[in-house]
Amino acid sequence: MTGETALQAPTTYYSYTVDPYRLTIGETAGLVLTISNLNPADPDVPGDEDERTILVRIPVGSADGNLTESPRSISPVARTPGWDAVLRPDPEGYLVEIFGPPIASGHSAQIELRQIQVNDAVGAVVLPVIEDFSGESGGVVVVKERPEMRIIEFTADPSKVTMGRSCDLRWTVSGGTHVEVLPLDKTIEVSGTARFSDSLPTTPSPPHSLYTLRLCNDNGRSVEAVTAAYIGKVTASLTCNPPGPLDLDDIVTLSWKSQYAIVPLRLSPPLPNLPWVAEHGSVAVKPFDFVQPNQSSVTFTLQADGYTGDAKTDYATASVTIPLNSVRILRFGYTDGTKTEFTFKTENADREPARIDVMSTNSFRLTVSGPGGPAVAYLGPGPFLQVQTLTATPNPAPRGAPVTIDYTTLNAVSASLNGAAVPLDVAAQKGRTTVTAAAGSDLVLTVTAKDGKTVSSLLPLVVTDA
Repeated sequence: MTGETALQAPTTYYSYTVDPYRLTIGETAGLVLTISNLNPADPDVPGDEDERTILVRIPVGSADGNLTESPRSISPVARTPGWDAVLRPDPEGYLVEIFGPPIASGHSAQIELRQIQVNDAVGAVVLPVIEDFSGESGGVVVVKERPEMRIIEFTADPSKVTMGRSCDLRWTVSGGTHVEVLPLDKTIEVSGTARFSDSLPTTPSPPHSLYTLRLCNDNGRSVEAVTAAYIGKVTASLTCNPPGPLDLDDIVTLSWKSQYAIVPLRLSPPLPNLPWVAEHGSVAVKPFDFVQPNQSSVTFTLQADGYTGDAKTDYATASVTIPLNSVRILRFGYTDGTKTEFTFKTENADREPARIDVMSTNSFRLTVSGPGGPAVAYLGPGPFLQVQTLTATPNPAPRGAPVTIDYTTLNAVSASLNGAAVPLDVAAQKGRTTVTAAAGSDLVLTVTAKDGKTVSSLLPLVVTDA
């Protein structure tokens, strides 16, 4: 305690006091030694009149009567001009050698001892003082005490956890002999240092658990601190890139993340060989592997178990829906003008096989399963709009060469080729036009019926370099 001092037995010529004389065990402290001449006059004292030497012994060790176990850390500094002090080893430990001019009656000099690493034992320490100039000896007393009882820190780490997982209660205290952790009913001894840190694992209950740390001493006194550990509310999110619409064979990346979820998480429909997933991640999928016949979209759902704050549910979900492009019949027609053989081509069909039904003699119906389907097209006599033949001459064609396009239709009133109107003899249901061969110029003939409905047929045009 600053301002309090202890006096040595009055056998020395000078008087000696220390401030403070109460130190806390385990701390790094400093002392100021004041050397005072309280004599009414300065008689003829043996020794060098120009310099007087004083020795202060530092008791070294871990016992209650010792000051420090690390004497070499002590740094003596003279506060009074003309005085100096050094630390040096001695067969009995360490000495602080102090030297300076005679002190006039009623005056004093001060020496500061810095960086004293006080040991962990409570007790009184006598620092012997030896006056070389007078041959007298004495001492000053320092009292080592436990620190004031104080809870420096008491926290849950982490303060928020997934339901069912544990956290650590961590504390740092000073003073006291033991701590009690409630409601865990744990008692842990405090070691004899100035600061004592420890931890204890615990599993909180939803929505949160409160814990009390009680620091006690042998005299029945105690201080308390309270902390809380929370169960984090589970969250989940699920996205896809690109977002769609997509064809069935396109690749999409599903990405998900969650917080405070119990691992593993459930992804449905389940991925091949991956029914469960980690708390965050991504995976590439093909909608084709998950679509049902004629389904126009695929929905994935992520379920993350954990605390939601709702007594009726214990999980969070996130969903993403991938819209799909519709199934398409690109061509359903005869191979040539003899109308004895036909061919068809589809796009974005699902795993269900295409089906051809015979409606009547030489009349057929094509049914294709896929997103937004089924798609249906007709060929042969009947009331349905059709492109029956579509040919290009020549095919393959040299780049830049003219190509003759011939086509026959049924129940059409107009026609267009790649978006541009082309001739159509409505009575004969046929037409011809000419195009210039260019790379990548697949031909799409679209015919329109009286009611505005349309049917298209695709013909690949192979272009070569002349």
